Amino acid sequence: MASADLSDPAPARMAAMVKIGPFSRRARIAAIVAALAIGILGTRLALGYALVGVQPALAYRIDPGNAETVAAYANQLVGTAQDEADVQNVRDTARTALRRSPLAPFALRSYGLATAVAEDEDVALPMLQVAGSLSLRDYLTHAWLFDKYYRDGAVERALEEGDIVLTQRQSSAEIVIPPLLTLLPDDRMTDPLATALARNPVWRGRMLGEMGIRDGDGDAKYRLLRAIQLKGAPASTAELTPYFNTFTATTPPQLLRRRWNLLVGRPADDREPGLIDGEFDAPALPPPFNWRLFPSDEIYAEILERGDGRGKALFASYNGRENARFANQLMLLPAGRYRFQGMTLGEEGVRPDEFRWNFHCGTVGDNAPFATVPLRPSTEDWQPFAAEISVPADCDGVMMVLIAQTTGTPRASTIWVDSLQIARQ
Repeated sequence: MASADLSDPAPARMAAMVKIGPFSRRARIAAIVAALAIGILGTRLALGYALVGVQPALAYRIDPGNAETVAAYANQLVGTAQDEADVQNVRDTARTALRRSPLAPFALRSYGLATAVAEDEDVALPMLQVAGSLSLRDYLTHAWLFDKYYRDGAVERALEEGDIVLTQRQSSAEIVIPPLLTLLPDDRMTDPLATALARNPVWRGRMLGEMGIRDGDGDAKYRLLRAIQLKGAPASTAELTPYFNTFTATTPPQLLRRRWNLLVGRPADDREPGLIDGEFDAPALPPPFNWRLFPSDEIYAEILERGDGRGKALFASYNGRENARFANQLMLLPAGRYRFQGMTLGEEGVRPDEFRWNFHCGTVGDNAPFATVPLRPSTEDWQPFAAEISVPADCDGVMMVLIAQTTGTPRASTIWVDSLQIARQ
């Protein structure tokens, strides 16, 4: 066997390390004991951390000296507290966690919530504010702060907290968005809410959709939509449609058109009073000054590609058992005579005069029409139609509506409509 080269420093170091002095055995035993103690402590800490989110009570029993496990246990107690004794238990447990880690956010939040119940919300507020600043992911803290600021009328702070809560959990929209919507008439709300929505948060679509379908506060909602637009993030057609569908009937047509022009980006001086997108090929714009369709069970109203490849057309079909409404559009037509024309194509089973365009004064189209244009489509090929209509004086907005009126034995019926034009005579 070759002898070791003692000129190599590594074997020399190794030889020195294996020499045992008079006290080395005792030292080694102490080191092993210490290592075992550290290992046991480490295992206990690891077990405690592993169980914090799954079984907080068990984690607390395993490692009661760990601030995180104590805080998690206090958090669990918050969810089960039912009486004053339970609330006091939450405070005592959270206080224990805070002694070990003064800025543990969950412990601070649990102590704050218990204090809000046992003493006073204003006493608890600073604690929960600190807890919220320490953890933007602590849902309960920010939900409490949102509710507190909302009730106190601190609209900007409420919005900040609502943004955090909605970003964490989209399911929280049901408890956050309705209160935010009640704040819309408050002028202080417009700019901060527009700023938040302009960032395109995950809850923007839900917020604008629910805003649109709620009755009331039409002017406040318009101000918000306009503010978002001016911040460079205009509402989409899908986001604008609920708003215009809700307020068309209650807003004067001239004012409605001005707001529509601004929000969809048409020139402010646009005075085009007539039909928009009679070819059904234009980029999508929201109603009422563009097409609104009314599909439902066994009633089909869609804009589809024509079978001959010449663009798109309005497709309308129904079961023939009850009168149907398929589409409408609002226009601002001054009093006078107009020529209305277009093209139609029927499918097998369609009957003359079954489908018709009705023209109504007003923005709803549920009053008696001042003009009706029956359609007599061919099933062989596209055929033109034309008629003259007279818009009466004091007709504040003209709503044109495509309907079907059942005649004879009920049966399914279908029509295609395209190339619509309305020109003053």
